[in-house]
Amino acid sequence: MSDAFTFSENNAPETEQETLDPSPRRRGRPPGSKNKPREGNEQSASPESATAPKRRKRKPKPEDISFMAERLIGLHAMLAGFTGVPEFQLTPIEAMMLAESGLQVQREFDIEVGGKWAVLATFVGVCGIVYVPRFKMAADRARQRKREAGVVINGVATENMRAAA
Repeated sequence: MSDAFTFSENNAPETEQETLDPSPRRRGRPPGSKNKPREGNEQSASPESATAPKRRKRKPKPEDISFMAERLIGLHAMLAGFTGVPEFQLTPIEAMMLAESGLQVQREFDIEVGGKWAVLATFVGVCGIVYVPRFKMAADRARQRKREAGVVINGVATENMRAAA
């Protein structure tokens, strides 16, 4: 005779926890327990403030600004040399102003540029500073050789071709 109240070897609890808590255990955090405001915290109890972390706005560090300003000066010098327009070059004061405002935008919009991406961006920038002027010099040299040989460049006859005609 099997009764729900009779004890047998088959339905005996295996652990001490099962004897204390007869309900089935669920995985993870209990429902409704996350993102509750802590006592003594100045944040309001509204759901928006509980889920969104508050970030302290701070002024950009001087070393960050000077690092960014150096990169801007280099990139603009490269752009000025590549295009032949010297007006693209920045003065150090202009570069500092651009760097400071750029870093403020980065912090205002919570744009994190750090770690792997910062190293990668620096590497790409240095490669550009090293190789772009060399590619430009090689292209200029090839263009000059074509002019000397009398080849039509971009639909325009060179001086040697006009003299031969």
